[in-house]
Amino acid sequence: MLIITEIQKGERSISRDLAACLVFALAIIIGLVTAYEYIGRSKMLRQEYEDKADNYIEQLAKSVTFPIWNFDMGSLKHVCSAYTQNEQFAKLKIVDMNGEVLFNFVRPGDKDDD
Repeated sequence: MLIITEIQKGERSISRDLAACLVFALAIIIGLVTAYEYIGRSKMLRQEYEDKADNYIEQLAKSVTFPIWNFDMGSLKHVCSAYTQNEQFAKLKIVDMNGEVLFNFVRPGDKDDD
């Protein structure tokens, strides 16, 4: 009795099928892990930006407790200068009812196109 161990051309081998399945399974696992990490990090960054926005809103609400029209020019310039210390402000322009510019600030590197 003779056992033939040769694989004829065109036949599939079990080891080749197992290797292909293993590669496919690893690709799926890597894809799932990548998607999980992406979703986790995006939620973390979104929460961080929302916390920063809430902090800026809180600071803004605290600093504007009186209407601007109650300030004299010295107080107005002092309050506006404090606002411009915040990196989030690129431009700040305050104009009175007659169109006269009371305060104008443009962060260096930004265009002054209103």
